[in-house]
Amino acid sequence: VLIHVADVSDIYNLEQSSSDFMNIDTSVLEVLENAAVGRGLSRYDLPLGPLHLLPPTALKSLALTTRKTLVSNTDASNNSALVPNRCVTIWAYIDERDGRVIDFGLERTLISQPVALTFDEATSLLDKTFEKGTSSFKLSSILKLVGRNLELWSHHNKLVNKFARNREKRLSTKSVETKFRRTKGHRLVDAALNLYSSTVSR
Repeated sequence: VLIHVADVSDIYNLEQSSSDFMNIDTSVLEVLENAAVGRGLSRYDLPLGPLHLLPPTALKSLALTTRKTLVSNTDASNNSALVPNRCVTIWAYIDERDGRVIDFGLERTLISQPVALTFDEATSLLDKTFEKGTSSFKLSSILKLVGRNLELWSHHNKLVNKFARNREKRLSTKSVETKFRRTKGHRLVDAALNLYSSTVSR
């Protein structure tokens, strides 16, 4: 399993940055950095919704450049289609027998534009069967394989980690109390973020 998170280190290294962050007042960046350090990590299991390291506006401007479909944009005049995404990536080999992480690593990477999906779109791709050879079939197959491996890992993690069990209880309580519909898409993203956090903290 590969999990990519946008690499935002440029905003804290202005001397080497070639981005628009060169024009930002450094005092603003200090505020952002202090807020991130104070929070330590993003939280996705709180009753009122996620608490991110950075404010929503900053997150949106630093997000990965995505595309809406699987059809590549080959128009050379569209510069956004030619710019790769800088990421911090974890890779993990998951034992398909019991969900244990056999090996993992953390790297800085460059990736192409990923396909942007809503939670409902991801859930639909996980639930439905598509005609072989179509772009939806390809994406559905990838999501189902990743989802199966993440589900195996999540099950193993809850068996050996009391914090993971408590987190699952909080999320279940939140779903009941707020009538929040936790779809397969939500659960897949939750598991991916948990795996990312788990491996990074080792």
